[in-house]
Amino acid sequence: RFFFIFCGTLYLSAYVVITNLIEYMIDECDRMEIKLNNLVEDDKINNSLELFQIEQRYQCFEPLARELLNKVIMYNELYQTELSSLLENPTSIDIRTLIFGKKLTEEEIINESLGKFRMDLLEDLGVF
Repeated sequence: RFFFIFCGTLYLSAYVVITNLIEYMIDECDRMEIKLNNLVEDDKINNSLELFQIEQRYQCFEPLARELLNKVIMYNELYQTELSSLLENPTSIDIRTLIFGKKLTEEEIINESLGKFRMDLLEDLGVF
């Protein structure tokens, strides 16, 4: 769930989460709050995050986060079990891949648009 933002000679480990997931799911708020959890406290890194407005930019991808959350709700474990009974020799990984797409490796994340964002959210939602 970690990625690295280059900042001079420093690297930042961070991951994306939805901080108000429960409130959003029970309709106590209209929008998801998508945050970047910074695991390293460093002024240079924090300044870069502020300068490039990384968290504000992540808010633009709320529709993707909402779509992933809806898939997690609609295609829950019970649905996945029923779906697997219709297929020949499926595995739980096959079913999840059909629904959510392939789990990306660190090398693949770099090459896929919003790959890191998507994988972090799917891990946060308990899919992978």
